[in-house]
Amino acid sequence: MWSIVKRECRNYWKNPLFYLGAVLVFLGVYMQLKPYLQLHYFADEKELEQAGEQFEMGDVESGYIPASREERYGIALKQIEQDLQEPFFGMSRKEAEEVVASMEHMSEKEAAAYLEQECSYIISEAYFSYFDMKKGTLEEVNRYIKEKMEEAPYTYYFAEKYADFFGLFMVFYAMILLAFLFWEDMKKDTYELLHTKPISPAQYVLGKICGGMAAMLAVTAVITAIFGQMSMQWGRQAGFPVNALDIWKAVCIYNLPNLLAIVCIYGGVSLAFKSPLPAVPALILYAVYSNMGSRNEEGVYGYYGRPLAIMVRFPGSFLEIAPPPMAAVNQAALFLLSLILTGICILLWKRRKVF
Repeated sequence: MWSIVKRECRNYWKNPLFYLGAVLVFLGVYMQLKPYLQLHYFADEKELEQAGEQFEMGDVESGYIPASREERYGIALKQIEQDLQEPFFGMSRKEAEEVVASMEHMSEKEAAAYLEQECSYIISEAYFSYFDMKKGTLEEVNRYIKEKMEEAPYTYYFAEKYADFFGLFMVFYAMILLAFLFWEDMKKDTYELLHTKPISPAQYVLGKICGGMAAMLAVTAVITAIFGQMSMQWGRQAGFPVNALDIWKAVCIYNLPNLLAIVCIYGGVSLAFKSPLPAVPALILYAVYSNMGSRNEEGVYGYYGRPLAIMVRFPGSFLEIAPPPMAAVNQAALFLLSLILTGICILLWKRRKVF
């Protein structure tokens, strides 16, 4: 078994795509996380204004903080007032102001019904929830950052965002690289020769799965170590509390079960069809399914998790980040699915063994 693991690792280390893909994963994750690596307390209003010009994400690093329900409603009304004017609905500024003024004391549900009836402006009640961030003052932003850093270390928030984007890029990297795991073995001559070797089905299957995981773990460890060091260094420099274990915990919980599931899916498909290629389009559709959002009970569209998803997304603002409601159960289910697929792979290999 261990000889198979070593062979697969050597094969990957000789493959230029292994290194090229790893570099692209690193760059992709870095571009998404770069704003969060510059979060700090703002010294003055000028610096806060410059941050808003530099980062247009509408998050805390650009001076945005969560808005209260009343503030959110007020921001939404301002946007509606702009929409009612030309060139969208053709109202004059005065007419739009009068419509919005009549909505100031309505509930969100009443406002949506009023707009549809009086202006043929159709929105849902959930529309108002999209304006959940506001531009904060210097005092508000710094106070908000301080309060959040008292709740959890900076590295906790960074780790969740890292698990989000690393998982996204790593899934597609694994889809490409793990196709090579069974490629050579499924060729007719090699396939028949392997079945004449005195190696048990469990040894072969576990060797291949562990070999594929070892290659993915090597990339995961290197990239995670780099980002972990970057987050620790910046957190200390900004005066935030830090914890070196946060990023590793997030990766182990939210990324490794997903990679294991992809390895096992490739194994099952390869042994069932004697080719890993059918797994590629299936995994692409699986990734799209995993990344899809949905609407909650209030009609708000967002990412709430999908059963057996091979991605765990954290789309919230940086300091309000939280795992999807079903993340823990989903990751445990993925691990169980991987064990089941491993057993199926062993049975498929055993059924075709001729020695």
